[in-house]
Amino acid sequence: MDRTDEVSNHTHGKTTLTWFEEIFGEYWLRKRILTKC
Repeated sequence: MDRTDEVSNHTHGKTTLTWFEEIFGEYWLRKRILTKC
């Protein structure tokens, strides 16, 4: 494994995490709003 692979892996992991956080955060917020009503 060379350095380029390491960097691209790190970037890809970050992108996936951001996407996951967006989806999960939206779902969590909606759930809370629905539960409050």
